[in-house]
Amino acid sequence: LAERHEEFAQSISSESAKPITTARVEAQRAVDTIRFSAAEARTFTGEMVPLDASSAGIGKIGFTKRVPIGVIGAISPFNFPLNLVCHKIAPAVAAGCPVVLKPASSTPLTALKIARLFEEAGLPPGWLNVVTCSGRVANHMVLHPDVAMITFTGSPEVGWGIRADAPRKRVSLELGNNAPVIIEADGDWRAAATKIAVGGYSFAGQTCISVQRVYVQRGVHEDFVAALADTHFFCA
Repeated sequence: LAERHEEFAQSISSESAKPITTARVEAQRAVDTIRFSAAEARTFTGEMVPLDASSAGIGKIGFTKRVPIGVIGAISPFNFPLNLVCHKIAPAVAAGCPVVLKPASSTPLTALKIARLFEEAGLPPGWLNVVTCSGRVANHMVLHPDVAMITFTGSPEVGWGIRADAPRKRVSLELGNNAPVIIEADGDWRAAATKIAVGGYSFAGQTCISVQRVYVQRGVHEDFVAALADTHFFCA
């Protein structure tokens, strides 16, 4: 992925209309995501547990061993079609779990490219399966008894619906964020105005951690609003 960084950045930009500079950052973050997952795979060790707290356990020890949970059903969003896909694929593969990935309907092409790259890197065929379909069709994966865990990134409405539909499965949800900013009069509110403009409007605000509202102390409110309205930033 590091070697083909530009190719994947162009893919992200083409299908999601993300500015190429931002797409390049996402592609690099995806490289880090896979590296972190590979490193984490080396920590999956068990524990030795002394049993001598009970008289019957004197001279005995127990141990715990981690084993893969099973098939992972992964549902990823449109706004980060590479890195958030890697957030789901890489940890699952590191833990020894096969994956059925349902990418966002509007941005499936980059997910298909990274799946092919995993196979080229040596992942056995069939270990990673990409299903391009609607959310309604993907619900079969949520309900299927052979899928051990669901990992979902997207809206709260859909996420909590998945949780309700799969009460006996492990479900990991990454849902909408709540991101206020508080501006105090004695802070550097001019610098904050520039950063808030970027934080609120980069990629048209289609980021879960984008700035959503700003609370400004009354004494600097008008000046802050003027500075924010005057801010210009460009993504090539």
